Amino acid sequence: MSTIARKRQADIDILRCVGICLVVLGHSFPTDVLKETPWLIHFFRSFTMPLFMVISGYLYIYAEGGKKGYYRFVIGKVKLLLVPYILLSNIAFIPKALLAHYAERPIDLSWSYWVKSLLYPTENVIIYFWFMPTLFLISICGPLFNWAIRYRLAAVVLTLVLALLHLTDPLQGVLLLNLAGVSHYILFFWLGSLLASGKARTERFIEAPILLPFLLILQVLLYLAMEKAHLIIELPLALIGTAMAFSFGKWYVRQRLNWFRWLHGYTYQIYLLSWFPQVFVMIISLKVLQLPYNFTVAAMFISGLLLPVLAARLINLYCPFFNIAVGLKPRGGKLRTVGNTQLSETNKSDNIQIS
Repeated sequence: MSTIARKRQADIDILRCVGICLVVLGHSFPTDVLKETPWLIHFFRSFTMPLFMVISGYLYIYAEGGKKGYYRFVIGKVKLLLVPYILLSNIAFIPKALLAHYAERPIDLSWSYWVKSLLYPTENVIIYFWFMPTLFLISICGPLFNWAIRYRLAAVVLTLVLALLHLTDPLQGVLLLNLAGVSHYILFFWLGSLLASGKARTERFIEAPILLPFLLILQVLLYLAMEKAHLIIELPLALIGTAMAFSFGKWYVRQRLNWFRWLHGYTYQIYLLSWFPQVFVMIISLKVLQLPYNFTVAAMFISGLLLPVLAARLINLYCPFFNIAVGLKPRGGKLRTVGNTQLSETNKSDNIQIS
């Protein structure tokens, strides 16, 4: 692997770590107690999910998605995205139904709701999981992206079509398989694919040292101005926020920092498993013991990051047959060093590392 390729992979690994921290933080504020989520959380949410879609599109091209056979690619995505979606949703279904009086989104213990929770991802027992079938449906459009990247005119036309699809939102309200989310987020996956397709000029632009503080100031001012005007336009916030995150990744690698070293290789497992400790902590701390709200938020954030990593390590060591349910390949591998960061041999080819 070339030096440039290793650097790009290190950048992306950092972005996954930053993104998952923001996702877990955003899930650490029980809204049934605090009616209004702090504005800073809304600010982060304006670009967190688009960022993960951009990362997924980037890795699709980076890992030459589909080049070894479309059938094998789709089967791999089924194992990575849909199998954990189904297994973990089923594990959580009965406990959540039995503890419905503690839940922010109570569910019915019925066959009809069970089927609905799987076919309608935004109604899933674990609300975070809407992303997985959405990304699966977007990913299987990969051959279209591979073709468009080879022809400049096709790339321009596809960008315009997907931008129009995003802005007009024609599938709004189509919740079956979250087709509304597919039409909304496919633009960002495509933009990530474009970014990874060898646009050296874009890379040089992102690496400019002055870009990060400029984008941060611009993002904050734009968000505050839109919020004051009660007009939040998602697309510019998402694009600027994503560019800001990529610029941060470049800066982080240049500085040879190791803030997120302990998260490397486990960001997808955090996404899959963080709901369980966070809900448990919320029920015990806030509902049962009635501890201060700020303490509960901090405890939910810490447990949502640390316990999934511990659980993934224990599963890989003692229950490897369950690896597929938590996004690990059978009997996952050791961590390997790439540049200034560590990547998981187990997940090095995975195209998703999120909430």
